Amino acid sequence: MKLFLIKICIFCLLFISVTSLLIAFVIYREKNRTSLIIPLDKTILLIGDSHPACSVNDSILKNTFNLSKGGTTYFETYLKLKRVLETNKNINTVILGYSYGDLSKYRDKWIKDPAKAKKLFTSWLYLFDLQLFLSYLYENPSGTLINFPKSIRYGMNSMLHSRPKENKISEFGGYHKLNGSKLRIAKEKFLIRDKSFDLKVSEFQLKYLIKIYKLVLAKNKKLILLNTPIHPIAEKDHAPLKPFYFSVVKDKLPKAALINHSNMYLPEEYFSDLDHLNFKGAKFYSEWLLKFGYVNLNSSNKP
Repeated sequence: MKLFLIKICIFCLLFISVTSLLIAFVIYREKNRTSLIIPLDKTILLIGDSHPACSVNDSILKNTFNLSKGGTTYFETYLKLKRVLETNKNINTVILGYSYGDLSKYRDKWIKDPAKAKKLFTSWLYLFDLQLFLSYLYENPSGTLINFPKSIRYGMNSMLHSRPKENKISEFGGYHKLNGSKLRIAKEKFLIRDKSFDLKVSEFQLKYLIKIYKLVLAKNKKLILLNTPIHPIAEKDHAPLKPFYFSVVKDKLPKAALINHSNMYLPEEYFSDLDHLNFKGAKFYSEWLLKFGYVNLNSSNKP
């Protein structure tokens, strides 16, 4: 019995060692054959979730590169940003999407989304280090245990198929053009939904917001927190979230600049829904940013 237990322990150690070596190889190989290059004339990096993704058309702006993507948590943003800042010394300013609901507890559902976990462990595994892996494991143990073996399978396929080095920056996000408008439907849904707010905070979101702040400062970059335009109904509806929203900037992110355009007046036809601009709104807003820059609203620049 004792000999059997020793053999089991040896087998487990060997399995863990081989698996660890394989994962380390995948990360090393993917890092070395994947580039994340932003054009040299782009000095401002815009990153975040669907709010900046749908609001800022970076083809209009001369020096801004939009790397935002819908449904993105601050954990994923930190993953992307850490690598992008390492390889793009031309970036001197990071603009981070920071809307009223970004720290709400319901964002934890995004973190634990099965599809998101699968994406992280197959396509983005090379962005992880041990600390980030353990952090995600603690927050989403089931998603990690289910999808981590897939990264091993992905690693084996990677070993068998070689490919030239390629720039994968476009996979991380970009301007998302929204055609048409679903504003009428959004208003109808708003009228019948529960108006109560869960004011609980996602500690995981807050943790990685602060880590992003520290990362940007450590790289000697300027950090701007941007709240893009939303419909007046949403602006009023989010009032209960505002005290904590502003206190986080004051108490935990004191060296970041907050640019709040959530109450910028725009015609109804510029909104896709209560929280996002359509392509007409994005064009107008991007042209406004081109003219005035990333500054707060005042009497001279209000639309």
